[in-house]
Amino acid sequence: MLLGSGYVATARVGAGFGAVHAADPTRLFNELYDPDGSHPSAAGTFLAAACMYTAMTGGSPTAIKYVLTSNGVEAVACCRAVGCLSCKVV
Repeated sequence: MLLGSGYVATARVGAGFGAVHAADPTRLFNELYDPDGSHPSAAGTFLAAACMYTAMTGGSPTAIKYVLTSNGVEAVACCRAVGCLSCKVV
């Protein structure tokens, strides 16, 4: 189901955010958003990108090398874990 193979890939970004919410609905989930509560933080952007990576390549986001220089390091680890489970191509 790779792009260009005649299939349409859907990046299940919402499922990734939902999996983080299910794992920790307060602290980790809140780290996915900027303080305005609407826009994604660096960790939220990473989660969205991991889901898109999985949808476009079929690969696992666990191998993505990423270093977050501010808060949210644990959220990025959680994103990598849920990315494998939640961002599968449908």
